[in-house]
Amino acid sequence: MTKVDRREVEAAVLDAVASAEAELVSLCSRLVQVPAPMPPGDTSEIAAFVSNFLRERGIDCATYEPKAGKCSVVATIGPSDIPPALVVNGHLDTFEPAAGEWSHSSPYSGAVEDGRIYGAGASDMRAGVAAGLLLASVLAPHASSLDRRIVFAFVGDEEAGGAWGTEWLLDNVDEVGKARAALIGDQCGTDVIGNAEKGVCFFSVHAPGTSSHAAYGSEKSAVHKLLEALRIIRGYDNGGGAEEDIADRVTVNIGRITGGVARNLVAADARADVSIRVPTTVSTADLMARLREQITDAVPDAWLEIDRQSEPSGTSPDRRIVMSAMRATEAVLGAPSSLITRVGASDARLFREHGIPTVVYGPAARNMGAIDEYVDIDQLRAVAHVHTRVALDILLGEPDD
Repeated sequence: MTKVDRREVEAAVLDAVASAEAELVSLCSRLVQVPAPMPPGDTSEIAAFVSNFLRERGIDCATYEPKAGKCSVVATIGPSDIPPALVVNGHLDTFEPAAGEWSHSSPYSGAVEDGRIYGAGASDMRAGVAAGLLLASVLAPHASSLDRRIVFAFVGDEEAGGAWGTEWLLDNVDEVGKARAALIGDQCGTDVIGNAEKGVCFFSVHAPGTSSHAAYGSEKSAVHKLLEALRIIRGYDNGGGAEEDIADRVTVNIGRITGGVARNLVAADARADVSIRVPTTVSTADLMARLREQITDAVPDAWLEIDRQSEPSGTSPDRRIVMSAMRATEAVLGAPSSLITRVGASDARLFREHGIPTVVYGPAARNMGAIDEYVDIDQLRAVAHVHTRVALDILLGEPDD
């Protein structure tokens, strides 16, 4: 393809995105209206919606269901005889809607009001999925003109860690596993680009006790032992704050505590469910090893049970995908967005563990996991434009690094 041809394709695609902004808002609203809460994380209905959208626009796609209800959709555009230059990733499952009274008809209203789209998963990440679907639809008419191939992976199981979604695709579907770079539209904020991510460990701490009547003392209480273990765990917490303030700190959340059966009986067992997030300067495995040793010394019969653990991950600022994202944000917003370490876990770590340079660029989280979650339409539009420019740069620009 000549430089003139490339410029013509680029102009046509950018014009198509600009002309489709109303469609983008409608699409995001419709995506919100298809529930896929975790638990149970059944993405079969939303995967069917995505598959139908793509096929109606002449885009070949395949649905994978490695575990019942954990559905992902993969589509490819461009030459099939070379490894994909880019995979655009978005997750189809969402948080379970927060309990309480939502402002609109339901948590899945998709209501468009005052420059916002409301509903569970609107920012995390129906907006990113909408941007990805729009990108696929505007690139498809130019498939034969593309120098390189792009893959779209709309996945299930992200909220549960990704084992049956992105991780499975990386291991079993070449179009995903052999990609040269990845772009994820997860919540982030349009003024920042997530090129790194904190490590995380989700675990439970268990303490046994001996049941007896509380009138005779509670020295063998499982709850008392658990409280001592939690005191040690809390000692690692360095407080909350804005994302840029806690990116380089260890943070702890004790999400759930159970134990005992009655106030006048000594507890025979107790358990707490905990998450710890660690900065890029700390090894998750090393921190957990120290924590386990400290708890064992203080409460010998307590134990930790790890559910999910990952190390911090990052992509160097000099990689093509990062530089493309910075150029794209400057073109759309007037200045390049800042690089940050994201504090929340995403599928980016799975791509990086697979050796694939990855960035996260999506809208800001608004009431994420809370009542009246929403996404700002201005940010939704910005994400769509930035994703389009990143894709064009990688598909039509100079060869990748």
